[in-house]
Amino acid sequence: MPSDSTRRIRELEDRVESLEALRDTLLEALEATETYAWEWDIESDTVDRHPAFETLFGVDATELEPIFENFIERVHTAYREDVVEAFERAIDEGSSYHVRYPLTLDDEEIWLEGQGEVVLNDDGTPERIVGTTRRIPEPEDT
Repeated sequence: MPSDSTRRIRELEDRVESLEALRDTLLEALEATETYAWEWDIESDTVDRHPAFETLFGVDATELEPIFENFIERVHTAYREDVVEAFERAIDEGSSYHVRYPLTLDDEEIWLEGQGEVVLNDDGTPERIVGTTRRIPEPEDT
């Protein structure tokens, strides 16, 4: 008869296997929908990105540092203020945001839809934003 420790180790190994399978499924779904997930640490201005970021958007992620400044410079000027305001409002209110905008990558302009949620630390200060960004067709009302 296996010991309690052996049983617990097996349970944990099974749980890890389940989580790895779930992760793989989620990554496949993100890639299939041309979506990437990310987490932005507001204070350090660093972003942890979905592994397919570079493939989806054809850009070396290291070229985008510092994150927010470089990102905003690539947003079409007609939409830049709206995107900045959406982020600022979400951070100020500790809430969510949802934006659609064209982004310039090399000589190509692509349309993106982004949404995310501000995560507050224990004292209620915005700490990070978690979200997704996905490629979308150019909206007909542009």
